[in-house]
Amino acid sequence: MTKILLLALLSGYRPGIGLILGIPTGINLNFESKPNSINSTLSWGIPDLFYFSTSYHENFRIETEEDVPGILRVYVGGGVLFKVTERDVRFGLRIPVGIKFLFEKSPIDVFAEMAPGIHLVPETSPLLEGGVGVRFYFDRLRLERE
Repeated sequence: MTKILLLALLSGYRPGIGLILGIPTGINLNFESKPNSINSTLSWGIPDLFYFSTSYHENFRIETEEDVPGILRVYVGGGVLFKVTERDVRFGLRIPVGIKFLFEKSPIDVFAEMAPGIHLVPETSPLLEGGVGVRFYFDRLRLERE
């Protein structure tokens, strides 16, 4: 039942996978639709022993003078994070704000984000994360016939 519910929920989303460099540094998954996206990051060892976050983003398209054809969007969202450091285990909330550009004739997007937030466990403390990254969307891959 859980698998069916998850598939129904994500059926309108296009999956993308890539890398994020910053805090955190790791693998980034993005399930994209026009008005919103669901984003997750998984990392290990840099700077935490284990890190996982997931968040919901609301996307806003920006009209541009297009020297490079594509779609420019800004986003804002909310999510949770879980990380294991050498000293403790932390859980918190984050508010990602970012910008992303999806190239028109390529299955790639690039993004940059900042995510202020708050650790709730084991103690309340502020946090600031951010990074830049690139993702690949398999559904946008077009094979040219010879």
